[in-house]
Amino acid sequence: ALAQKKATMMDLGGFVRSAFPEADLPQLAYALFPEIVPGVARYEDFSVNSIHVPANAKNKQGARDFLAYFYKPENLGAFLAAEGAIPPRNDCPPSKDPLVNAAVEELKKLVATSQSY
Repeated sequence: ALAQKKATMMDLGGFVRSAFPEADLPQLAYALFPEIVPGVARYEDFSVNSIHVPANAKNKQGARDFLAYFYKPENLGAFLAAEGAIPPRNDCPPSKDPLVNAAVEELKKLVATSQSY
């Protein structure tokens, strides 16, 4: 609906850029969910990409070593850049996507967040 210009706001991640023609990208902006009750603390829901080790993994140490490598800020940042995702940690390098950077800065101002998946 948003890409068809039948909606003005949607709860989406940075990956939304892939649904729009290049000419429409300058019209995209990030905004927090509107305040409903004045004075109520701000919370926000956002999605993150993550990788996990199965409980019954055969090579648990190898998996832990991989996760330690994968979750280094520079490696995680490179992985997330492909789809414009918000990082699940706050020390990743800034994204090349201004929507992601705007979301990261706004999320820092909130009282709490939840992660959708």
